Amino acid sequence: MRKSFAIFVAVFVFGPVSEMLGASANTPPTISILSPINGATYRSTGEITILALADDIDGRVRSIEFFANETSLGEIRRETLSSLLFDLVRFSWKSPPPGTHTLIAQATDDTGASTKSKPVKITVTGGTNLSASIVITSPAGGQTFSPARPIPIAAIARDPKSYINRVEFFANEDRIGVSEILFIRAPDPGEVIFHSFEWTGARSGNYKLTVRGKDLQGADVTSAPVEITIREIEAKPFVERRLPSGYSPGVEFTVELTATPPEATSVYAVEERIPEGWTSVREISADGVFDSLNRAVKFGPYFDGKPRLLRYRVTPPAGSRGEKTFSGRASADGVGSSIVGASQIGSALFHPADSGPADFVMTLNEITAYGLAWKMGTRWPIDPNPIPMDYVTKAGALWRGGEKYYFDSTAGPAPKWWINAIPRNTEPLGKLNVSITEPLQTDRNRSFIRRDLNTFESAENTIQVGVRVDPSDQTLAQAVEERIPEGVAVSLISHDGVFDQASRHLRWGPFLDNQTRILTYQAAIPSESRPSLSFDGAGSFDGISIPITGLNDRDPENTWIGLNLESVRITNAGSVEITGRGEIGQTYVLEATETFLAWIELTRLTSSETTIQFRDENNGMMRQRFYRIRRVPADE
Repeated sequence: MRKSFAIFVAVFVFGPVSEMLGASANTPPTISILSPINGATYRSTGEITILALADDIDGRVRSIEFFANETSLGEIRRETLSSLLFDLVRFSWKSPPPGTHTLIAQATDDTGASTKSKPVKITVTGGTNLSASIVITSPAGGQTFSPARPIPIAAIARDPKSYINRVEFFANEDRIGVSEILFIRAPDPGEVIFHSFEWTGARSGNYKLTVRGKDLQGADVTSAPVEITIREIEAKPFVERRLPSGYSPGVEFTVELTATPPEATSVYAVEERIPEGWTSVREISADGVFDSLNRAVKFGPYFDGKPRLLRYRVTPPAGSRGEKTFSGRASADGVGSSIVGASQIGSALFHPADSGPADFVMTLNEITAYGLAWKMGTRWPIDPNPIPMDYVTKAGALWRGGEKYYFDSTAGPAPKWWINAIPRNTEPLGKLNVSITEPLQTDRNRSFIRRDLNTFESAENTIQVGVRVDPSDQTLAQAVEERIPEGVAVSLISHDGVFDQASRHLRWGPFLDNQTRILTYQAAIPSESRPSLSFDGAGSFDGISIPITGLNDRDPENTWIGLNLESVRITNAGSVEITGRGEIGQTYVLEATETFLAWIELTRLTSSETTIQFRDENNGMMRQRFYRIRRVPADE
């Protein structure tokens, strides 16, 4: 049986797309409390986690201080904050007393300008735990101190039935100090009493700090221990770490280490340790290597003393949850120092597109900026990079689904775990008198995407590629990404598609609808790429990718069929002239379509010579039109 072959020709008119980006004036920092929410109620047993978001567009946030009823609860300083576009910080308020409290967070930038957040009112109930407690608020566990400097120790003490005005400070089992506060008027029962002490003259070693006191009945009350290390002073740190605001299991991100060695340094090296259980590291810059046995990324030694920006990419394992710790050391001319900067990274709470600032609301400006960066192959300030297509369609779905969303780790890996806070309305299904024992799957609640290649020989060795995208009725956002083989030139891209030459990706969308589309482009293939050429791509629907099915290569048997397109020309009157070359005595059918759903036969030509010519006078009335020329089989 003889095969039928076709040629597609598409004529499009494109309009320019542009976007203006403005610059912001210098401003003080901004800060808001994300959690708790206003009006929340807690029990006094346990602790309350305060989650705040700070941003300084013309500098860096130096510190964030937390207040309850205008009393400072504690401060988080620069060295523990992220160095990205914004700082998301967590603060634990341990053993909050019963009552109504007004929480405020205050951010201070590197010029000394400060801004307070909007107040958040919460209620703490009495609970059932009426025992006294002491909590060490400073230092934090794992900190290292020099024996030459005083070590400040702070604690809060609370007795629900009275108050604790005297405590003793211990290092291991040695008493190192006392704090006693005398009151003119006795505090109310349950009021938090703040105690502090500076430990001087400490020797090098590892210590467990505890603070001890007595409650109203004279029973001993002891804080949980805090472990610290005291050792000889080391060199001033010269390597700073930058981490993204959060990680997603299975999604690779970049760690940056800025190395600025002291002047006159002859040689230096850097050793970075990744979190426990993480083993996937690649793209290590500056000739660095990964020591899998010790989970260490090692850079150097460098014998020039020059500053460097060191990078590597790491992938959290699929099951990773909670906060993870990065640690490391640097050495210059034999003198060691710690790597400073961000060291803690937690599971991602916000979608990366939600960054202006992040507030669990996906806005129109955020999705268009994120979609444009994906389409143009631009690096986004928040990982993952390059931007995954599923993240783009998920952002669009969250915007169309109500804008507000939340993080749910049980919904699956990113980006599935971002879910709209308010479900979108759907039409009622009505009553069905059937019994369903398995999930019902219809063509309309499934999405399909298929590729068709139409091959012909011409002077340009061109093929027409059509990708039919048929989303489900429930789809809110869709996009398509096609990987173009090396050496292939792309032109006549439909639907405002963009070809990223650097990554060899052709991208369409995001389209914030559930419309069916046929995306097309022409690919010019060099002769050396024959007889076979592979294509690869996927469609993404509301954050879920589906591979493109259908043809993915050129059939060698179809390459030399004696049917070539020589030229397609648009006349001044708007008609299209098509010139081709075929086999003498062979009958050909020229057909046209606007939608790929139905083809209209325009003419049949029997070639007495090798040249085939036809003029389509109706093309000027069409927005777009596709053509194909196929050889008529003997049995048609």
